[in-house]
Amino acid sequence: MAITTVISTEEFKRISQLAYEGLPCTVSLHNNTGSLTAESTLVDWDAAKLPSTNGYADFTIASLPEGGLDVGSDDRWEIGGTAGANTYIEAAFTGADAGFQFNSVVIRVGSGLYPHSVLIESPAITVAAGQTQTYRIQLLIDNV
Repeated sequence: MAITTVISTEEFKRISQLAYEGLPCTVSLHNNTGSLTAESTLVDWDAAKLPSTNGYADFTIASLPEGGLDVGSDDRWEIGGTAGANTYIEAAFTGADAGFQFNSVVIRVGSGLYPHSVLIESPAITVAAGQTQTYRIQLLIDNV
């Protein structure tokens, strides 16, 4: 006997509203010496954050919008930089003067003590003056 479970669209929406909608989202760049993980506090990560020089500044969305259901093969609730499904947070970082180098990207949502997620670059990324490094990020609630 097989059992199939299906989560309703309204439940996806409710969870998304509780987890993301209306909260600020910040994407920041860091130089991790190897001791920091996704379980490290944001205070620890902030100690390794790039200084606001050479064009670097955190990328911030003041208030995450309502997401939307991406029907079809994804069948998940997606939250990006604009309302609806199939949208993304396009976090762009442009170098100036001497540019900057980093090896970690930290995504924070709301005012929690820990990151939402961490991306590790290996080798480190160098962004020279006039160059841009963009991260396309999508938050989601999945039924898997």
